[in-house]
Amino acid sequence: MHETPQTGPKKTQPSTGDIGIQAFAQIVTALIESFGWPGAIVIFLAWFLVRYGSPDQKQRLIERYILGTDIANTWPMLALGATFVLVLLAQRRWYMKKLNRLSEEIEREGKVKSELQGEMSERDLQHASSKTRLKGN
Repeated sequence: MHETPQTGPKKTQPSTGDIGIQAFAQIVTALIESFGWPGAIVIFLAWFLVRYGSPDQKQRLIERYILGTDIANTWPMLALGATFVLVLLAQRRWYMKKLNRLSEEIEREGKVKSELQGEMSERDLQHASSKTRLKGN
């Protein structure tokens, strides 16, 4: 008689839709990390134009925004400029939040490390901030 080891509960396989969403999220994250929000939006718009734009639409966009044909209608340029500024501000806000989180984590780890070293040495440690003279003193 041959016995097989019991297996745990069956794990469900993620659906194709879930895998697609995860892949899309990873691509968007990589683009934002590499190029920032403005670059990611430009890349997305270029991909969208190549994928879904008709030849006539592509030709008109190239004529207007690259060759400058019929530049008297400036509202598209103003709209693009405003969009760029908004995206730039969003990117700055995102990076500032990320920088603050990282700075707080570094400070927290430093405090924990100092407390642990103080406990292990069983005496108060001398810190640079208490032993260093500040300019003007």
